Amino acid sequence: MKILYVTANMSSKWGGPTKVVAELTEKLVEKGVEITIFSPFKRDEELKIVKPEGVKLQLFPQNFIDKLWTSYSSGFAKAIEQNVHKFNIIHIHEIWHYPHYIAYKAAKKAGKPYVITIHGALNPWCLGYKSFKKKIYASLIQKRILKEANVIHAITDEEVKQIKSFVPSNNITTIPNGINSEEFINLPSRKELEKLYPKLIGKKVLIFLGRLHPVKGLDLLAKAFGMIARERDDVYLLIAGPDSDGYKAKVKQTFEKERTLDKVIFTGMLEGKNKLVALGGADIF
Repeated sequence: MKILYVTANMSSKWGGPTKVVAELTEKLVEKGVEITIFSPFKRDEELKIVKPEGVKLQLFPQNFIDKLWTSYSSGFAKAIEQNVHKFNIIHIHEIWHYPHYIAYKAAKKAGKPYVITIHGALNPWCLGYKSFKKKIYASLIQKRILKEANVIHAITDEEVKQIKSFVPSNNITTIPNGINSEEFINLPSRKELEKLYPKLIGKKVLIFLGRLHPVKGLDLLAKAFGMIARERDDVYLLIAGPDSDGYKAKVKQTFEKERTLDKVIFTGMLEGKNKLVALGGADIF
């Protein structure tokens, strides 16, 4: 069995979809499945590319047009058209972006079955973000892609409802994201976190782990944290994740309005041991 995975980005800064694709493909390779990933990339993020073990990863530089259509890459388009016939299944991760449209076209032309994993892209917030463009794109392209998919992969029952309200389909399968539990065995002690951030000694620590992006609800977190932090001196909030399109500045302004910015630590993106140190030392997630 040969499966081609298509994703918009394999940088760790891309967030959840990258982690899902990396871990899922590694486990499939262990089961004897031959996996190839096609992904565009930004040259300034090349060092952040996640390379799953045992998986053939082919990267294609994005062009300047990607400012108009996310992850646009002419090299990607040529490669998938030339190679799609080599695979039994095409697995497309996320929607809306250029690679997903090109992968759909190539799969249909070659008569190959394709699966789409939505990754939360049809929740109300996402549909409302840049809604004018999405309504046009949905009516012209996106709904057709989903209607013709052999399988639409949802991760929750709520996402199934969102898909059905967007496009009628009887080909929806619900499979939750897996967790590599071995990664969280024997987490580092609280002292390790306090070495990195001495301000946290003797404090209750809350942690937010994810991209700094409007969809993540940091505005709501700021208000909720403000209600607590203005009344207590023993709480700190760690915000651990990469900035997305300069949103960090807006997040800081929100905490400033709540008069709690002095109790917030922005760690940037945490990976490997440092991420486990933060998780192991936090009191509330």
